[in-house]
Amino acid sequence: MAQRTREARHPTVARLLLALALGLAGVANGGELARLHRELVGEAPPAAPATEAPADARPGFMPLQPLPERTPVPAIERLGFEALPCRGTCPAFTVVFQADGTFRYVGERHVARLGEGSGRVPTHALEQVMRYVEAIGFRELADTYPTRFADVATTYTMVDWGDAVKVVENQGGSAPATVWGLEQLLQGLLREAQWD
Repeated sequence: MAQRTREARHPTVARLLLALALGLAGVANGGELARLHRELVGEAPPAAPATEAPADARPGFMPLQPLPERTPVPAIERLGFEALPCRGTCPAFTVVFQADGTFRYVGERHVARLGEGSGRVPTHALEQVMRYVEAIGFRELADTYPTRFADVATTYTMVDWGDAVKVVENQGGSAPATVWGLEQLLQGLLREAQWD
């Protein structure tokens, strides 16, 4: 009987080791999109740029490569998003983010947080949203994207550069997809917020 219990344990251990090995192989190979990338681009890692060793370099030591340059953070002082109430269950709230990552919030209807609030969001995430604002050419967007339908969700997106302020009205999702993307990014910042 003891021999049989030991034998029964071995297949369980073997199965666990096999599952672990397969799991690690899956991590190493990545998922569906990682495999597709390898098919399209190839297996070879990108070649590192050739560098010359400095004159004072010690044998056996590799010189550090400079970090890639990031796009500078645009000179944006404030970003804001407001969703107006409708006759249905449209969320209604306003949030304004300052360049330092602080924000103020007012939740009116159909949102998890009602009333006034404030807090802080990660500045690196806010800076990425600011870069997106510049990348989509927010200054050149129309001021209003109207719809012919009544009682639709209406949102406002605001950017304050200090010397100029622009507010875009999006009636019923009629604005370009880039505006929708900015709205999603601004709302996403609230999911990362530390509330006061």
